[in-house]
Amino acid sequence: MRTSTLKAETLNHLAIVAGQINKAGAFEHFVKMSTSNLNPYSLQETLISKYNVNPISLDYLYRGSDEQCVESSLLIAIRCDELRVEEEKAKA
Repeated sequence: MRTSTLKAETLNHLAIVAGQINKAGAFEHFVKMSTSNLNPYSLQETLISKYNVNPISLDYLYRGSDEQCVESSLLIAIRCDELRVEEEKAKA
């Protein structure tokens, strides 16, 4: 799955959140939180308070059903990886 096939607004919010997670060095913690039984609101609160992730973008990505929240976490993780690959390519 690639995130580039998503609508522009969703992709924009994913880029914001994933970029901030990567910049904060919080990817591993994000993965642990999103694969645990932590509810989406607690996940959002931790990302906002501990890593200063944009609350508007998180709210956009995490509104909806529990299944949609799980999908959003997966998309964020994928976008984090995509951004890291892009950054590595730019350095090379």
